[in-house]
Parts: sequence; structure tokens; C-alpha cells
Amino acid sequence: MPLSLVGTLAVMYLCGFSLDNFSLMALTIATGFVVDDAIVMIENIARYVEEGKPPLEAVLKDSKQIGFTIISLTVSLIAMLIPLLFMGNVVGRLFHEFAIRLAVTIVISAVVSLTLVPMMCAKLLHHTPPKESKRFEARTHQFIDWVIGGYAVALEWVLARQRATLLVFVLTLIGTHCCTSIFRRASSRRRIPA
Repeated sequence: MPLSLVGTLAVMYLCGFSLDNFSLMALTIATGFVVDDAIVMIENIARYVEEGKPPLEAVLKDSKQIGFTIISLTVSLIAMLIPLLFMGNVVGRLFHEFAIRLAVTIVISAVVSLTLVPMMCAKLLHHTPPKESKRFEARTHQFIDWVIGGYAVALEWVLARQRATLLVFVLTLIGTHCCTSIFRRASSRRRIPA
């Protein structure tokens, strides 16, 4: 994360952008995107290391699996910013630099996640056998496993009834539309004439 943000600040300096509220907002929003790429890489590498693979082999296998995912995430996030880049008027000028800052941070994050993070994991991650867990940790793990099991059961139940789920979805949309139109009519009647 620090490398991506420092890299973004360097690009901002080269482009002549100032550090204003929009810059800080863009950097704050970008923090979530930056952390996401690295976490995906590290989690998958750690999973392979925990399975007993050597760190370098785990990194190579992970890079083959996750590399395309990170590239596609980066491209889709930048595509989301394209309307902000081509927006007109004063609002467009404000959001132009905002979109560039976000795009630069996302690209630098992807590059760091595809290069530096795997290299660091190959050197720093090692499999350590789990220690005897304390009572609270054991209960917490049991609770998390219970929640995941409950989610799996609920997901299987919903997937087995796809038509009913789709019907509930459509009825929810219709109900939301009806409630919104009723609320709009009621609020327009309460307006005080000027």
C-alpha cells in the first residue's frame, strides 16, 4: 500500500497536480483497491504454503492462477473511471484529476501486486505448524466454521430453488418501485407552495 500511494504522489508531482481535498479523497478511495490486490495474492500464496508447498513453488503456482484476475480487475476498475475522464463543464474538470489519480494508483497497485508481493512472499513466508490454540481462539474458530457451514447450507437451498429466488427478486423490485412512487406522491402533496 505505501508503495502504491507514494508512486501516485510521484506521478501527481510529475503531472503538476496539487494536493487538495480531491487528491486526498482519491487516495483514500484508492486505499481499498490497493489493499484488495495484495490481499488476493498473499492469501492464495499463504494457502499453498500451509498445504506444505515450498514458498517459491507456491508463488509460481499462485502467479499463474491469480495474475490474470488482478489484470482483469485493474482493467475493469480503470474502465469504470473513463466516464469521469471525459466529463465536461466545471464538474468534469474537477473529476478529471480525481480519475487520473485513482487510475494511476490502481495501475501501480497491480504492478506491485504482480511483482513485489510475490517476491516478498517467496522470501518471507514460511510454513509454521499451528500451535496449540487457546480456549477463546478455539471457540472463535468453531463459531466461524459454524457460520460458514450455515452459509453453505443456505446457498445450496437457494441454488436448488432458482425460479423461486428469481420470483422473490422480481417481486422485491416491483414492491420497491411501488413504495417509491407512493412515497414520492405523498411527499409532493406535503410540499408547501412558495
